[in-house]
Amino acid sequence: MSEVYKLYSAKGSGGSIIELLLELSKAPHEITYFEWDELRVNSEYKKINPLSQVPGLVLPDGRVMTESLAIAMYLDNQFKMKLAPMDNPVFLRWSVFLVGSIYPTFTFGDVPKTWVTNPEAQKELTATTDEARKKMWLQVEEAASDEKWFLGKELSLVDIYMSVMYEWRPGKAWFDSNCPKLSKIAKTIQNRQSPLI
Repeated sequence: MSEVYKLYSAKGSGGSIIELLLELSKAPHEITYFEWDELRVNSEYKKINPLSQVPGLVLPDGRVMTESLAIAMYLDNQFKMKLAPMDNPVFLRWSVFLVGSIYPTFTFGDVPKTWVTNPEAQKELTATTDEARKKMWLQVEEAASDEKWFLGKELSLVDIYMSVMYEWRPGKAWFDSNCPKLSKIAKTIQNRQSPLI
């Protein structure tokens, strides 16, 4: 049986979160990258994730995992990284908020023609999901600790997510102006000079 974790991803996607965790864990892994258009039509990848979404992770024993937070929590437990404090209600609330509330705004707003056929409605769907996302980020900013990390002194998956999502709409400049605590977290991870864990 292989000891290698096989990650399927796309540059700039939520798969980047899992890439960072695999790096931190030092787990042997290989990454297959898809172009976005290729991902939607690749019949082989559809066997791993019928939704054609990334990340998809094939475990060393051949089992398949999808859903970034599920993968992240699994890897955290496997490699004892202590990034998912399951006894911390603040962590649980906001990690699920990121994937349950903010993530869907991209699902619906990025390719609106998947959901509505009218071109004007497509534009409106993208615009309204973008605005809803900004309001949600402001909630996350308000909940963030004034210390180094979202939860305070301890790095968590919320911080790892933030370091990747900072690159997405509404973009770095918006985060820098409107969510300085979240912006600082993202930059600390992106510009790290020493190991995080």
